[in-house]
Amino acid sequence: MLRYAPHNDRIHYTLTPAEQLPFETGFFDLLTVSSGVHWFDIERFIAEARRVLKSKGWLVPSLLRHGTRVIPGRAKTSHPRGLILSKS
Repeated sequence: MLRYAPHNDRIHYTLTPAEQLPFETGFFDLLTVSSGVHWFDIERFIAEARRVLKSKGWLVPSLLRHGTRVIPGRAKTSHPRGLILSKS
């Protein structure tokens, strides 16, 4: 999919395992993932997301499946601004 990504000098694309991100601790304000969470080792991914996010950073997963809804609240990961995903 990277070959289809738009070119922009301000955007850097990286192909890497979600559980081993090559970024410094506290690097991101926002971390998103779309349609891939079900492939991750979720415990390792959450730990890695916590590591690369700033203390008030956001993790915003997107599960683009029919019947999935997102409810604002406290995630099972104890991230203070997490999301709870539930089936409708």
